Amino acid sequence: MPPKKRSGDVESNGDSKKPKHDQDDSEDSDNQEDTTESVDGPAAGDNEKTGVYKIEAPMLSGEVLFCGATNWDLMGRKALPKGVKNVGGPNLWGPNRLSGLKGVKIRTVVSGCCATHCVAITKEGSVYVWGRNEKGQLGLGNTERKDIPQLVETFEGQNIVDAACGRRHTLFLTGKDTV
Repeated sequence: MPPKKRSGDVESNGDSKKPKHDQDDSEDSDNQEDTTESVDGPAAGDNEKTGVYKIEAPMLSGEVLFCGATNWDLMGRKALPKGVKNVGGPNLWGPNRLSGLKGVKIRTVVSGCCATHCVAITKEGSVYVWGRNEKGQLGLGNTERKDIPQLVETFEGQNIVDAACGRRHTLFLTGKDTV
C-alpha cells in the first residue's frame, strides 16, 4: 500500500528536476575565493579523515624488535605433537631485541598469518630465518627449531629480494626473478 499523503503535500508526477548549472559557472564560483590572505590556524578540512595515510620511514638505521609467542612448537595447536618436548620459549610481552640480528642492517622482515617462522632479508640480500622448522621450512637443511635468527648459507652469493612464508613452507625470490 502506498503511504498516505500529508494534507499540505502538493501532487507531483516526478517530472520536477533540479536546475542544472553550467560547469563553467560552478568553476567560477569555486575560484572566487581570495587566496592572497594568509590565515593562521588549521586549514579547512584538517579535521576530516581521508582514510589514506602516508608515513615516511626514517633514514636512520634501527633494530628488529620481536614480541609475542615464542613457543614455536605449540603455536596454532591444541597439544604438542608426539615425541616433542615442551622446551619452547616464553611469551614476550614487550618488544625484545633479537640477538642474532645485532648489528645487521635489515631491509625486510617477512612472516605469514599461518606461519610460525620468520625471515629477515638484509640490505645485501642475505637471509636470516628463525621459528618452527618441522618440515624444513627454514631452509637450513635440517628440521630443528631455531629460537635465534640463523643465516641461510644456501643462498650465499645470491641476492634475495623478497620472501613469503606459509604454514610449512617458505618461498624466496632472487634478484634474477627466480623462486
